[in-house]
Amino acid sequence: MTVHRHRYTPTDPRLGRHIAHDERSRAFAHPEMDASQLQAVEWTRRIPILNQGQVGSCTGNALTGVIGTDSAERMASPVVQLRADKKKVFKAGSYRLDESTALKFYSLNTREDDCDGTYPPDDTGSSSLAAGKSGKAVGLFSGYLHAFSLLAMQTALQQGAVLIGIPWYQSMFTPKTDGTLDVDPSSGVAGGHELAVSGWDKDRFKVDNSWGGPWGDHGSCYVTNQQMQQFLADGGDCLAPKWAER
Repeated sequence: MTVHRHRYTPTDPRLGRHIAHDERSRAFAHPEMDASQLQAVEWTRRIPILNQGQVGSCTGNALTGVIGTDSAERMASPVVQLRADKKKVFKAGSYRLDESTALKFYSLNTREDDCDGTYPPDDTGSSSLAAGKSGKAVGLFSGYLHAFSLLAMQTALQQGAVLIGIPWYQSMFTPKTDGTLDVDPSSGVAGGHELAVSGWDKDRFKVDNSWGGPWGDHGSCYVTNQQMQQFLADGGDCLAPKWAER
């Protein structure tokens, strides 16, 4: 088994995503549709944009955002029923999809990954892969697939929101006036970040951040196809949940 890992040294405490790419994930690759069959999509988010504050909990916040967003198989709800996980972070019961639950998911992520430190007290970040494991651990996901190409990611979005883990460049902290991210690798890597992707209009992806409603376009931003392709080529990843029958 080979796992490619890379721990960022973030310049901003909110950037808590690290790379953990397991070669076994290739057996769970998301298929690709014929590009001519793809439709523009935007999935309704049933919860507000969250605000992670100065905690590196982006993997928990992005997971919470995806859970709170509709998919082809289900209408999301602000409250979910979770089963108890084996790491003893969540007890079985109802949970509102708010920042406190996002922090609990972050805590579970840090126990599902193989990075040093668990939250609390160690705010050392986590990975997309761990977020997928957490969704499964609490009974929401039956599994998850990995989109290894831009077309596979566009295909995955036909069925619902997805998680992305990407390098976050210094130029990206303030989106342009039209909400598009200013993606300039020459500005330097600030760290790694996890976000929820809830839509695609064939030219741009709608990406939901967890830095509060005032950021970007009401808490979201837009990433062009070319930019997303660049992210995936630069250590990015995309995880598409398979929803458990409820």
